Formats: sequence, structure tokens, C-alpha cells
Amino acid sequence: MVAPSVRVPDTLGQTLHQLALADGLAKRGIDITLICRYDSNNADTSNLSPNLKFIPIVDPGIPFERIIFTRNSYQKVLTELKTGEYDLVHDRGYIFAGSGVRAA
Repeated sequence: MVAPSVRVPDTLGQTLHQLALADGLAKRGIDITLICRYDSNNADTSNLSPNLKFIPIVDPGIPFERIIFTRNSYQKVLTELKTGEYDLVHDRGYIFAGSGVRAA
């Protein structure tokens, strides 16, 4: 799942929706990889399925960061798709403009 705008942890609707979808599928036994702005130092994943894996995308945190962020995210997705074996790519990031699906 490609959701670069999603920040984990966070309490915004998009994050909660994406985590619920990813975790729900993972709890059904599907291996899920979520590419997002994941902060392993602050995220509590103890209640999430062990079938849910996170790949962090760094948030540059600078003005006009979307340009840099989108390019870096796209490169991260390309690298992951080349090295991993995926049956399906679900692109959730509207600002990402479908780049996850195009990369697939």
C-alpha cells in the first residue's frame, strides 16, 4: 500500500482509515506493506497485526517539500517494487498522483 501522505502515528482521518484497512487485511492473513511517513520511535504498533510491515518515507520538513517528498517517495516505491514480490499495489496518496500505481 502506497500512502506517503499518511503519518504514523497520527489521529487524522486519512491515517486512521489507511491503518484500519491495512491492519484489517493483515489480520485476515494477508501480508501488507505500508509505505508511509512512519515514525518507529513514536508509533505504538503493539495492537496491530504482525503481518503489517511499515516502510518509512522521510518527511523533509522544509518549505515546498512536496516536490522533493513526491520524488523521493516515488524512488522509494520503485526500489521496493523491484526488490519485493507484490501481487497488488494500492495507492492511497492523492498528492502522490497515482505514482505508486504507475511505478507498479
